[in-house]
Amino acid sequence: MPVLLIARLTVRGSYVRDVELPSDATFDTVQFFVPDDGPVVYRVRTFAVDHDIHVHGLGRQPVEALRAHLDRTVGDVLAGVDEVTLPTMRRPDLLAAGIDEGDLEVAPQARFAFWNPDGGQYATRAAPIAPGERDGLREVVYLGGIARFWLPETWEVEQDPQSGGCFYDPDGEGTLRLSVLTFDTSAATGPPALRQPRKPGERQIDGGTLPTGCEFDVYEVSAVEDGEDLRIRYWQIGQELAGQCRIHVFSYTYPAAAGAQLAGELALLDRELRRMIPYPDPV
Repeated sequence: MPVLLIARLTVRGSYVRDVELPSDATFDTVQFFVPDDGPVVYRVRTFAVDHDIHVHGLGRQPVEALRAHLDRTVGDVLAGVDEVTLPTMRRPDLLAAGIDEGDLEVAPQARFAFWNPDGGQYATRAAPIAPGERDGLREVVYLGGIARFWLPETWEVEQDPQSGGCFYDPDGEGTLRLSVLTFDTSAATGPPALRQPRKPGERQIDGGTLPTGCEFDVYEVSAVEDGEDLRIRYWQIGQELAGQCRIHVFSYTYPAAAGAQLAGELALLDRELRRMIPYPDPV
């Protein structure tokens, strides 16, 4: 029958904000769901601060090997390990194992189950970074941490509170800029409108809600400067805070004629700017 191996940790963290704090009433977990059969074991990692959850499929392994894996990887923050058999795939299975807090949640199509330790609404808030995906990149901490994101390590980084940020490859064709607008919403009667309809001449590319909970739009406009046709791609990311909202506006300006050769650079920017880590508190 299915087995759920649960490791309770002595920390509570946030993958999105890159913080780790001592546990209190809430804590992080690492869990392994071992189904009856099939080639896949599911590793479930929960982060208590943001109720973030990351799920990975692994090759089939016995429970003893998974316990050894926990000792190797999280042994320094391991509070305890419970092994739960799941004959019914429901909460009574937890109770039978002596776990009376939280609940058992089963993913659609019953691919895996995990223990929700505090009854919070867990969802994937940020995509884990694949091995090697950020090789050749460096973290940019914008104006003390209002935003954090990654760019090629060969790029120049210029930033100040008056003019914002300017980022570019000295040998490249394009320039990325960032400005952050902050609005007081303490007297507002409803939620701020973080996304706006596109104006004439603005070509919508994408939009929606990011894993961080921020609303975003990606759009592009055409411009002419000194007789040269330009394209400006915008990533507008809106963050709602207590009594405040913050709009991060990234703009990447490049020659229209260089669009094909800059496709890879645009794809990298699109990936990394969507992963931007905003400062979590009002300022």
